[in-house]
Amino acid sequence: MNITTLIFMIFLMAGLLIYYLIPSRFQWQCLLGLSFVFLWAADWRNLLFVGYVAAICYGFAIYIEGMLSEADLPEDRAERKIAKGARARKAKRAVLLAIFLLILILALSKYVPAALHLNLTSVNETLQSRWRFLKLIVPFGLSYYLLMAISYLLDVYWQRGKADHSFFHLVLFICYFPQLTQGPIGTYGQMKGELFKDHGEAWENIKVGLPLMLWGFFKKMVIADRTAVFVGRANSGSQYGLNVLICLVLYGIQLYCDFSGGIDVVRGVSECFGVRLGENFRQPYFSKDLGEFWRRWHISLGAFMKNYIFFPLAMWKPLKLLKKQLRKHMSMKMASKIIVAIGDLIVFLIVGIWHGAGSKYAGWGIYNGAILAFSAVMEDVYRSWKNALHINEQSGRWQTFRLVRTLVIVTIGWVFDCADTASGAVRMFFRMFMLNRTSLGRIFTTKVETLFYLPILFLACMLLLWVDIQHEKGISLRQSIAARPFWKQAAIWTALFQAILLVGRTVGAGGFMYANF
Repeated sequence: MNITTLIFMIFLMAGLLIYYLIPSRFQWQCLLGLSFVFLWAADWRNLLFVGYVAAICYGFAIYIEGMLSEADLPEDRAERKIAKGARARKAKRAVLLAIFLLILILALSKYVPAALHLNLTSVNETLQSRWRFLKLIVPFGLSYYLLMAISYLLDVYWQRGKADHSFFHLVLFICYFPQLTQGPIGTYGQMKGELFKDHGEAWENIKVGLPLMLWGFFKKMVIADRTAVFVGRANSGSQYGLNVLICLVLYGIQLYCDFSGGIDVVRGVSECFGVRLGENFRQPYFSKDLGEFWRRWHISLGAFMKNYIFFPLAMWKPLKLLKKQLRKHMSMKMASKIIVAIGDLIVFLIVGIWHGAGSKYAGWGIYNGAILAFSAVMEDVYRSWKNALHINEQSGRWQTFRLVRTLVIVTIGWVFDCADTASGAVRMFFRMFMLNRTSLGRIFTTKVETLFYLPILFLACMLLLWVDIQHEKGISLRQSIAARPFWKQAAIWTALFQAILLVGRTVGAGGFMYANF
């Protein structure tokens, strides 16, 4: 169920009506029922995958918590130590097995078909010609709720949180429908208090959530979908010269507005139910370095990778042994930097593979990881160069240089998204410098687009830039608008709604890009 469609809005209104008419103690069950309906609308088999993941989380978490409990250990100190060690080993094996079983279902549904070059449509046609009801699907939202499930199991194993003995509490945490399309990726500790609390008055929640939904729809339907038309043309046919550069710049705008717009819609829908989801974007295009950019972009994924991949890697025995060997040949500081660099490479390679099967995703991860790794190792050298050149790091010129440098690095990295393979991305990059083969007529084909839609797109981007500047200054425009008289609020949101209706539909516009991951 695409959240930009009329059917979703009908589903949402009906859900809100039921949600606020029933007693508050039953509201979380209502959210669970709505999530089941949402999954069923995509394909009823999605419920089987959710049940599989929830059953693993429920059973293994309780078992792991029991193994780590000290309540029934022997009184004797020596026996207690032996028993505790044995049970800790059992808990470790259990959490590793649970994570393996979770990743296995992702591999079988997402990576194995890609590795075998299977076309699911043709495979399903063959299967259904013999067995009518047999069908293979890519589970909806699996990449997102799988990470949430893994974080839950690891939190129980590391004793950051307790196992929940309510199976359906876990099911709701895993399949809460606003998060299924593209996150954000929450932890159970963050979500539990939101999902199961008293969610307050209907009007107050809707008044907060609806404006955020409108702003998200504006970014998605007016900017992202309109930009996608030009990106598609620039990325097909003549991939040379300025065509490539325009493709990369516009793709960066499209992806940001599509993903952040989708997250705004998701958070707005959730806030209509009184459930606050975590922030997932913080003006990433104002970043001064690549590390800051990825800390601001898809914040919840970055937090997961830092807490559940990067930090455990730092404690991984092979890396600790490597660090020990490196300290024999260099300072402890440099050895630590090299370990951090290796961690960055591994983490970004995992992030790339998480996005999809194919060399371009791995190439994207290596590209970003290598830049961050090199920057970590060269940090002291860069500092000495700046001192030698008497560069004032607080000056406006230096900050502008850092901003532009980051934009260039990020924009170049989009070649991996726009190409079909890693080698195609490299070719695309070098073709960008063949300016004599530029063919802009392939991108801007009609006068209507040039004289009407391009100015609209430019003005919409300027509005987005102004809003992001205000947010970067710490000004909440939603709160500022909410403080105005009602008629002014209504005028602002009506104008935004009219803009979406007038220019927010394009031929061939699809769903959200990150829903494919």
